[in-house]
Amino acid sequence: YLTPITILLGGFANLLSFLVFTVTHLKRQSSSIYLASLAMADIIFLSSLTFIWLGGLPSQMKLSLFHQDIWCQLVLYSTHVTTFLSVWYVVSFTVERYIIVHYPLRKDRYCTPKRAKRVVISLAGIGLLLYSFVPITSGVSELEPGRGVCMPLPEYYSLNTITTLLDTFLTFIIPSFIIVSLNIRIAIKINYCSGPKFIRIASGRLRAQQRTARMLIIVSSVFVLVNLPQHGFRMYAFL
Repeated sequence: YLTPITILLGGFANLLSFLVFTVTHLKRQSSSIYLASLAMADIIFLSSLTFIWLGGLPSQMKLSLFHQDIWCQLVLYSTHVTTFLSVWYVVSFTVERYIIVHYPLRKDRYCTPKRAKRVVISLAGIGLLLYSFVPITSGVSELEPGRGVCMPLPEYYSLNTITTLLDTFLTFIIPSFIIVSLNIRIAIKINYCSGPKFIRIASGRLRAQQRTARMLIIVSSVFVLVNLPQHGFRMYAFL
């Protein structure tokens, strides 16, 4: 029951987050666009995960849409794309927060809602193109008569091995390095500006930005830690 409970709780939490960042006064902040997009990507991922979970139940093997052509490719494609989008949306708001903390004079130029929307749409387009191979290299294979299973097609085993390793670099190693590096620099800067020398002159707006930066550091750091086991298992399976 762990998987369906996780899906339900995660779906509810992400839906709530999406509404908070799109309906309340927070929607005027550029970081809210990244966080709302992250929530939507996670909702789509969890929806796809529901099909995969149902397909893994023995009693549902023949009835599950996941083990039927078109649905199989669509579900696997959406999981790959949304995984890519989730991590790079986290990278995006981490970069934005880095600019705000280290280069406040450039904030009005680079950290605007309009620019955030462009980044979100551009990343979505890149993700859709990057994983366009998934519907081709995946499909329903009959492991035994009358039992079709959605899986990477055996004839593309070598290609799938390579793309899995590349995907691990693209959706974990590279973004994790960026997130950790920037978070360290952001934390150092915030700690420096929180010293006695700056407390007296710090405005309410600056303190609010520092609190937001701390919150986003926690969000992005937890994201890296949560994804570590998943990618570790994937690397182990193919090496």
